[in-house]
Amino acid sequence: MGDKQRFVDFVAEWCRDDSHGYSQANRWGPDCDCSSLMYMAAHHAGYNVPTSGTRYTGTMLDHFQAARFKAVPFDGVLSDCPPGSIALNVVNHVEAFVDWSRLGGAHIDEHGGVQGCCTGDQTGNEVSVGNAYTPSYGWDYILLPPDDTEWSGAPETVPEASLPMPRFRVQTHEDGWLSWLTGLRCDCVCGDTHAGVAGHWIYDIEFDMASLGSGGWYRIERADGTSSTNSSGNTVSPVTGIVVYYGTPNPVQTGYYKAEYRAHWLGAAAGWGKWEHDDEDGGAGKDSDSPLDMVQVTINKA
Repeated sequence: MGDKQRFVDFVAEWCRDDSHGYSQANRWGPDCDCSSLMYMAAHHAGYNVPTSGTRYTGTMLDHFQAARFKAVPFDGVLSDCPPGSIALNVVNHVEAFVDWSRLGGAHIDEHGGVQGCCTGDQTGNEVSVGNAYTPSYGWDYILLPPDDTEWSGAPETVPEASLPMPRFRVQTHEDGWLSWLTGLRCDCVCGDTHAGVAGHWIYDIEFDMASLGSGGWYRIERADGTSSTNSSGNTVSPVTGIVVYYGTPNPVQTGYYKAEYRAHWLGAAAGWGKWEHDDEDGGAGKDSDSPLDMVQVTINKA
C-alpha cells in the first residue's frame, strides 16, 4: 500500500543532507534529479513504482497512477495540497509537498546546469525545501498518494490510461527464441528489462501486433540490407536496426502515446543508442557492421 509519511520523510531527509546534490549523470545516487528523487522516495515508502527502466517526469503520470496515486488537474491552488502530494509538470519538473505550502525537490546543479560535476549540494539549493510556488510553465497535475485523507480540493481525477504495452521477443542463434517482454519487464522471473543476451547477435524480432495498438507496426533492418515489416522468420542476416510505431487505441480518452525504444549494438563502438520515439528519427540502430544484441521497448506520452 505504501506510507505517505515515509515518502515525505525520505524527500525531506535528502533535501537536508548536503551529500546529495543535483546530477542527471548520478541521478540514482548519491545525487538525484527531480524525478529520480520522487521515484526513490516512493519506492522507499512502499509504493509499487518501477525500480528500473525509463523513469523521468514524462513517465510519472502513468507509473504513479499504476501505483494507485490519484492524478488531479492542477487548479492553481497550492494551499490545499497536503504533505505527501506531488506537483508535476510532465515535461519540465516535479516536486513533493513535505508540509503544507512547502515543496521539496531537486532543482539545478552548482553551475546552473544538469550534469552536476561535483557530488553533493555545493550551493544549498541543488536539492532543498522552500515555499510552495507555481513555475512559469505551471503544474499539470497534483498526484495524491493512495493513503491520503487530507485532500480538500476538487474531486475530479484524471482517468488512468488503460493501454496495451508492447510485447516482443528476440531470437539469437545461441539461445533460440528468448522470453517475451511486456514493456521493460520480462514475462519470466529473470527480472530483465531488455530483450536479448549481451554479446549474442539478434537474428530476429517478433511483436504481438495487438500490443502495438491500433495501426501500430514494426520494421526490422538487417546487415545484408534487407528489411521486413510486421514479419519475423528471416534468420540469415543479423538485425542492425529496428523501427517501432505505436498506435494509441483510444486517444480521445487517454491522449496520444508513442513507442519509446532503444537498441544496444556490437562492433567497433559498442553501446546503447539514444531513446527513439515512433518513426520520428529513423529508428534505433547504428550501421551494417554493428549487429544488435539487446533491445528495450515501452511507450510514453506523445
